[in-house]
Amino acid sequence: MIFLLFVTIAAAKERKPRSHQFFWIPHVDCGEFFYNEEEARIQSPGWPGSFSPYAMCTWDIEHECAESFTVTPLRFVLTPHAVCPWDRVEFVAFGDMNVSNEDKIVYCGGEIIRYNIDEAIEWAENSGLYDNDGITYNGKGMNESFVIEGNQLQVQFVGEESFSLEELSFDLRITPNIKSGCIPGVTRPAPVCRPNIKFPTAAVYKTTNSFDLAVPFSDYSGIAQVDATAKNINDECIERCMDTAGCFKVKRTVESNTFFCNLSGNVLDPSQSNTFAVNGRNCKNDASRIWIDAKTITDVSCLFHLTESAESYLDYLNQRNPTMLEWVSTNSDTMIDQTLTSKKWSFSVDERRHSDHGIWYTFHSVTYFRQLLSDDSRRRRDVKTDALFQSFAEELAAEFVRDLDIGDNGATVLQTEDPVIELEILEEVVQPQDVEFAAAFDAVEEIIHDAVMALPKWKNVKGLQWSRKRFGWFTEFSDAPCINYAGEGAGAGIDYNPPTVNAEDVCSTIVSFHNALLGYFDDFVCLDRSDENPFGKKRMETRTKHLLFNRSKVHYNRFLKKLSCQQRV
Repeated sequence: MIFLLFVTIAAAKERKPRSHQFFWIPHVDCGEFFYNEEEARIQSPGWPGSFSPYAMCTWDIEHECAESFTVTPLRFVLTPHAVCPWDRVEFVAFGDMNVSNEDKIVYCGGEIIRYNIDEAIEWAENSGLYDNDGITYNGKGMNESFVIEGNQLQVQFVGEESFSLEELSFDLRITPNIKSGCIPGVTRPAPVCRPNIKFPTAAVYKTTNSFDLAVPFSDYSGIAQVDATAKNINDECIERCMDTAGCFKVKRTVESNTFFCNLSGNVLDPSQSNTFAVNGRNCKNDASRIWIDAKTITDVSCLFHLTESAESYLDYLNQRNPTMLEWVSTNSDTMIDQTLTSKKWSFSVDERRHSDHGIWYTFHSVTYFRQLLSDDSRRRRDVKTDALFQSFAEELAAEFVRDLDIGDNGATVLQTEDPVIELEILEEVVQPQDVEFAAAFDAVEEIIHDAVMALPKWKNVKGLQWSRKRFGWFTEFSDAPCINYAGEGAGAGIDYNPPTVNAEDVCSTIVSFHNALLGYFDDFVCLDRSDENPFGKKRMETRTKHLLFNRSKVHYNRFLKKLSCQQRV
């Protein structure tokens, strides 16, 4: 059967010698990136004609609100084969926390059937070539629509030398299937629990061009190389960050087919698909924590007796203690209630101290400690670990002093001063959600306007104008950090929660936005710059609460009543 199969293929078209075995023939590169588009149209190069041989195209499609994509073939005619070794279209989809280079759906074939494809597939299945290593082959072509899960989709076309005489081409329409109530650029990506034994409920956030995440401030930075054969590169990077005290953001990069994880404290610009953040939060409860980090800055001053040997002594310490030159993270397989540290030492001549007996040098270290919590009771502003981290820092400094060694060069340490230690508990510096809130303000205003204007009689939307005039300046005065919050600040009073904006449910949208308005004012509006307020300092400090809680409530309830909503704010 195998013999007849290949004879039939050969009869379809006399195969010419493979010229690319002797000469380099460049591929035709093509493709496009679609972001938050309602539809992506993908066509073979040369469409509507037949594609050129040796074409290679990659289309990347991403939608913040997609839970899956529907792929619809408007035309699909490629060379058929059981395992698609020639011209083919490959689909790889993944979600926020998953990237797999192996799970693929591959299509070829279509209207052209030159041989018994059923027999070829049966032969391939028996040979172990069909649906092998996570790859699903569809040798009969794409004859109907199919759905593929994920919010990111990569489509790759490989056009090789073909056996078919007919015109080969394809035209695909790809549409995202949107999560209910999700609006691109408005709805903040929800945290995802990463399935990890060490941190089974740790919240992992995907950061995008639209949204970043406020994380504890840390200047930690490092680079870790990842095995290119790892099935899930993003998960590998996220785990590296979770295992490193002081790391809260991570970005996957690739150079010369080598994957790297750029570990960062918080100075990392978000980008699509490959930047993530962790902040020690519990993904099942935003108010509770799984771990807490602290940063200590320690200075230890030592007096060296022999001036001529001081530099060589420091060189000796450098060679003996590489941790003084680079970041070192201590990982643990069992992390409950254990502390992970990252430390970096440097040293310099202490110009402030002078001695007739030698030279003073100051050893400087930045150290991060991570304390895992045995329960999830820790909440914002509930700092109970100051003394614990202080003792850790003192112990580390004392250990350094004890381990001072004159080595083989005869240098002598005459005096060592008590370490000077600065401790900082790392908490989120709350960043105003100004982009999100401003976008929601615009979206809700439009939804209310359209709903009211559609009423048969009452079309008064002056309340929207007043709301915009009163509170449209909020995002311009939502500084962080802030000394004098208009409300009680994040973690107290009314917490800000992003509004649920849904044009199909105007009533719930109005209630949700009004609650977000109160929370935003309480958490983020800052009075430090009251003099710049367009309504004047006094009005901002004394009248805003009245306008917010009383007048805005009247206007929004009026909208709810006129729209026959049962809810009230």
